[in-house]
Amino acid sequence: MSSGDLNSMQEKGMRVDGIESSPKLASRRRVLMHIIVCKGCCCGVTEKRKPSVPVEWLKREWRHRRLSTSITLTISEGCLGPCDLANVICITSPSGVVWLGQIKRHKDYARLVDWAEAVSRKDALLPLPSTFDSHRFDRFRSPLFGFEKK
Repeated sequence: MSSGDLNSMQEKGMRVDGIESSPKLASRRRVLMHIIVCKGCCCGVTEKRKPSVPVEWLKREWRHRRLSTSITLTISEGCLGPCDLANVICITSPSGVVWLGQIKRHKDYARLVDWAEAVSRKDALLPLPSTFDSHRFDRFRSPLFGFEKK
């Protein structure tokens, strides 16, 4: 695909993959970000030797700190994958998507909640704390659509 084709697609409100990107609906809620915590087939399943996910603690903290008005928390009962990096968290915002894996300690979840609270109070996205740098991963092997092994 040439750069001219890409520019033409973007001008028409299309993403590079050809899916229309212009919004059709608008919510009255102004959400800064969405945090999805996996509690699917492997994440948090201690019988499979995976660290626990403090689901009830997270929900309680979210309510106590009144984060739901600006930051959506979802505990996913479905698998977010990849299971070999359990426990997985996905953070979406207007700035993009961040994937975190191997979240093993309660203090990692506490740092996540503290950061979410800081974002909520500032009413603006803040950089994810550097303590999560070693937990970041790319969800997809390659930005290309090929599935060949490299």
